[in-house]
Amino acid sequence: MSKPILFYDIPDKAWSGQSWSPNTWRTKICLNIKGLPFKTVYVEYPDIARVCKEIGAEPTDTRDGEPLYTLPVIQDPNTGAVISDSYNIAQYLDEKYPTTPQLIPPGTEAFQRMFVSVYGQKTRGPIYKLIVVPVCNQLPPRSAQYFRETRTKALQMSLEDFAPKPGQETEEMWKALRTVYSQVHSWLSANGEDKLYFMGDKPVWADAVLLSALLWLRVIPGLEDLKEWKELLAADGGRWGRLLQASENLTKGGESA
Repeated sequence: MSKPILFYDIPDKAWSGQSWSPNTWRTKICLNIKGLPFKTVYVEYPDIARVCKEIGAEPTDTRDGEPLYTLPVIQDPNTGAVISDSYNIAQYLDEKYPTTPQLIPPGTEAFQRMFVSVYGQKTRGPIYKLIVVPVCNQLPPRSAQYFRETRTKALQMSLEDFAPKPGQETEEMWKALRTVYSQVHSWLSANGEDKLYFMGDKPVWADAVLLSALLWLRVIPGLEDLKEWKELLAADGGRWGRLLQASENLTKGGESA
């Protein structure tokens, strides 16, 4: 039996063992799709660069001319590999574990990448506005301070000014989100109304990305009781509620290393 893969994730304030970032959710879901054993190593925001350098993880971008280190990262004790970026991780897992379900089946890469690109462009704006303050509030103190400072600099305004105001502005964000998901529903329905996943019956990389955005909204306090959330889950013939329910097993596992 292979040794558990180490999956590097960002903790919440309660150190609950639950993912919250859409980027790390993608990798956790992919590991579960493939049925690979894994353990989670939690790294607070201010420590990500140091830890990545220590384990030999590559930067995923640059910021202000300097290498930018981000999570997720995996460290595979079975091969010695350390891989950064959720898409690179998905490719690696397919290559090294070919007898497990394929995340990017041959011939689907272009279609999946196009879907993921368009989906991200359409959903990130309204979701980010809705969650930016709740994300900061649910982080441990050091991570919360780092998140607030870096995001305030990037946005050139406070998180509170960026977030929609309660009432009409917030309702408009949720309405925009429902419109986006209705469009995605129309695309996926080409497989058949009863097919929940991008490829029909079995989840792939694109489904991990789709699910990660929905799961990101869980940082909103009292989400399950929000009228807007209930409306989203019930929209499009209940697709999104059914998708989350059918995929619940893909969000589990990964006890702390």
